Amino acid sequence: MAGQLRRIPAMLCVLLHAGLLHAEVYRCEQAGRTVFTDQPCPGGRMAETRPPPTGTLDPMARHAQDERIRQWERESAAAAAALRTADREWLAGHAREQAIEQAYQRREVVAGMSRDQVRQLLGAPVRIARRADADGPGERWYYPDRGDGPSTVQFVDGRVATYGNPGRPYR
Repeated sequence: MAGQLRRIPAMLCVLLHAGLLHAEVYRCEQAGRTVFTDQPCPGGRMAETRPPPTGTLDPMARHAQDERIRQWERESAAAAAALRTADREWLAGHAREQAIEQAYQRREVVAGMSRDQVRQLLGAPVRIARRADADGPGERWYYPDRGDGPSTVQFVDGRVATYGNPGRPYR
């Protein structure tokens, strides 16, 4: 501790005299060369110094920079729009899947269910009719009368498109 206190006055002396040690530096031209010295240039000739850049661009460079900024803004806007669309589609799909899962828990067949889900709920169909038309490949599964009439399940691309029977409306 005492050793550290002895150092403080020495450090203060160095700091106080630092201003006195300041020296100017001159940039001079001698024999076609630029030299730096602590003495004024002989003959008063200082080397020509270039002014620092002002930060302004020439018009062509400014135009190119502005175009790059506009291009980035267009690409950013397109990417943001695509992300919003993907988010909306995911949310819609997620809501659909939740509705299907809730119907499955209630033991109901609804549009969007897979073949496996229908088979687990209703069992094996008594007959399967396959077709291919403008709507794409499809199937119609027929189930026997379970008290409210025979039922049919129509699939398009492996998902329930319609389900019902003559005594019950389609869901």
